[in-house]
Amino acid sequence: REVKDLNGHWYRLRVRPYKTLDARINGAVLVLVDIDTIKRAREFAENIVATVREPLLVLDQELRIRSVSASFCRTFQLPASALQNRLLYEIADGDWNIPGLRDTLTEVLSKGFEELELKHTFAAIGPQVLLVNARRLVQEAASEPLILMGMEFITERRKLDESMRKVEELSEADRNKNEFLAMLAHELRNPLAPLQNALHVLRSSGADEAAREHAREMMERQIRIMTRLVDDLLDSARVTQGKIGLFRESVELNGLLNRVAQSIQPQIDRKQQTLNLSLLPEPVYISADATRLEQSFGNLLHNASKFSPAQARISLTAELAYARATGNTANEVIVRVRDNGIGLPTDMLQAI
Repeated sequence: REVKDLNGHWYRLRVRPYKTLDARINGAVLVLVDIDTIKRAREFAENIVATVREPLLVLDQELRIRSVSASFCRTFQLPASALQNRLLYEIADGDWNIPGLRDTLTEVLSKGFEELELKHTFAAIGPQVLLVNARRLVQEAASEPLILMGMEFITERRKLDESMRKVEELSEADRNKNEFLAMLAHELRNPLAPLQNALHVLRSSGADEAAREHAREMMERQIRIMTRLVDDLLDSARVTQGKIGLFRESVELNGLLNRVAQSIQPQIDRKQQTLNLSLLPEPVYISADATRLEQSFGNLLHNASKFSPAQARISLTAELAYARATGNTANEVIVRVRDNGIGLPTDMLQAI
């Protein structure tokens, strides 16, 4: 046991029986070990535990509470008398029997841990988020190992983090909406020129029946594209997420590219440009959304014409891809649009 002399100096008293050579007890051996420095350091540490603002506990290797800070008692509304020498996971009717904490604390004696985040609902203070830290206390080799456990409440911080995350989500949704609406506004303008050209053909007294039928087919295609765009505009989920819907079907690629070229031809003619087509030697069917492909290739040709000078040459080509390793035909088709326009600024290439 620990004893103190008249000068207030601390010792650990050890009493052992004194045995003779024939194993008879013939007295006692008293050993006093100077522990004054360690004792005062322990008292200093206990005073820190008792007065520090953050909740602190000192546990033994069985997770029994040896010391508790006043802050812990105030925070969790528990009297110190109900905690001293009690197992941590039994206090407050098992309120601290938190999954994961018990196993983690048993490992502290060998390696310690930092910032174990716990989400738990306590009976006295409700749902909380804690950051728990634990370390083994350095003591004499013969002393019982002890664990210092501290905790920080980060409930409000996590609420703020969640609020900031929601704000960021709303901001992202707003950015997506603006970009999506800008894209739709651009897309909605593109079918207008082919519709105007087709309407001009239908009104023309010199157009034959084949030209009129071709104009009607073009109008149907452009109206179908505009209908899909309006559907996108009316779908609030797509607008806020910046996503479009795809409806796959079997599409014959040569026919689709021919239709796109025909729809852009009036714009090409107005600028006295030349559009060269080099398509696949035989029909190839792909699984794709025909309307979206017409939009995409139509945009490429529209921009190629718009940003190229008069009398420029524009090409639309389609070819089967070849696997580099084997030289065999791959299951892919490459479609290219080439022009001699102004191109894109280098700093805009990453935005495509």
